[in-house]
Amino acid sequence: MNLPGDKQPFFSIVIPTYNRAEKLVKAVNSILEQEFFRYEIIVVDDGSTDSTQDMVADLINRDNRIKYFFKENEERSIARNYGIMRASGKYVSFLDSDDFLYKNHLTVAHALLEMNAFPEVGHLGFKLVNELGDSI
Repeated sequence: MNLPGDKQPFFSIVIPTYNRAEKLVKAVNSILEQEFFRYEIIVVDDGSTDSTQDMVADLINRDNRIKYFFKENEERSIARNYGIMRASGKYVSFLDSDDFLYKNHLTVAHALLEMNAFPEVGHLGFKLVNELGDSI
């Protein structure tokens, strides 16, 4: 189910971003550190004017599961929809560019989906923490 040779992504993780290059790198790295690796990362740059494109190019050189799309600035929900249209995974997940995933997030998500006969929609909880890592 989670074999290195399996090319089809199970999850498509869509990250809309706008002028958050440094934070985006942390968000993407939290996905790249996942225990479950059948995923693709779809970064939708909603018209950034900072170094986002260069930062993502460096990440793509490390991992070809990252896909980058630049579009005119319209708004986060439009950027999410843009990402959905380019997703090839069985499930689509959203991650804001200033958020991150725990290392077992996709493993837990996959196990719960499997346990429930792969429903059309699923949802996992979340935890709010400040920049120091303290729960809010």
